[in-house]
Amino acid sequence: MSKIENEKAAQYADIMNRRKKAQDEDERIEQDLVNRAVKAKRDEEDRDAMRKKKQREQQEKIAEEALEAMKRREEELGLEKENDIRLMLQQKAMLDKQERDRALYFENLKAKQSAKQAAYDSNTIAVFVASPLVIQ
Repeated sequence: MSKIENEKAAQYADIMNRRKKAQDEDERIEQDLVNRAVKAKRDEEDRDAMRKKKQREQQEKIAEEALEAMKRREEELGLEKENDIRLMLQQKAMLDKQERDRALYFENLKAKQSAKQAAYDSNTIAVFVASPLVIQ
């Protein structure tokens, strides 16, 4: 081969080598872009998964708090009901005692009245028997 052909062959090899390097660089850049896009998508999916997990945890916490609040309210209602029953029984006992006291008062009053009436009647009979009859 001649010198010119050798130079042309060397130039051709150099051109092909540069094309290969440029193509390799393009492929590397393209692969890098693909890798970045895949990583960005994966990162976004991870963020979405974390956000959904946090939302689920918050919902579970809210549901748990609501359940505790319902239980607490039921307990409070139970205590309130017991307290109402206790107060109602105390009031009934007080009213029953007042009724017994009132009935006893009237019984004693009747007994006193009967005793006074009996004393009056016996006194009237005694006065009537003791007084002379005047017939005109």
